[in-house]
Amino acid sequence: METFFLTFIGLLLFLESWYILGFYLESRLLGIVTMIGTVPLLIGIFLWEIFKLEIIGYSILGIPSGTALILTLVLYFSLWTIYFITSSITYLWSYNSRLLGFISLIIAFHSLIIFGIPWTYPEQQVSNGAAMFMSIIGIILGIISTMRFFQLAVPFRYITKMTGWFSLFGSVILLLVAQGIILKLFNF
Repeated sequence: METFFLTFIGLLLFLESWYILGFYLESRLLGIVTMIGTVPLLIGIFLWEIFKLEIIGYSILGIPSGTALILTLVLYFSLWTIYFITSSITYLWSYNSRLLGFISLIIAFHSLIIFGIPWTYPEQQVSNGAAMFMSIIGIILGIISTMRFFQLAVPFRYITKMTGWFSLFGSVILLLVAQGIILKLFNF
């Protein structure tokens, strides 16, 4: 299920990075596409909460679904879903984008938790591969969300292109990691 969220978050960040770089001229188109891409994220969060990962499929973490780690992941992916809903509304109706920046700051703080929390568990509960996977996700998404905060909330306009390029390459890395997990290229 983590790969499902990573795939859609990576795709939506990829689309948003093209807009940041100036390749999308129409913001309403990005708002519509982001809203359509957010629907599977919403469905996934509700299914993940209802079925608690045992019925849907495997979890690379291999731990019971009632632990703090799974709840942290659910909260983290819920924050990204809220971010994409807010960004689609912002792009669709041309609202002020400062709210996106402050949501990005909350996501950046939660990315630190995602980076560090798997290393607090023993290897019997979370393998080193899964902990490394979560740490890579936390670093990439944390840097992207921190850069989005400084670009939108503070407004440092000089980092716009750098934010766009880092979002582009970071989303490609997320997509490659998610597809590598689906194809079982990594041992967990």
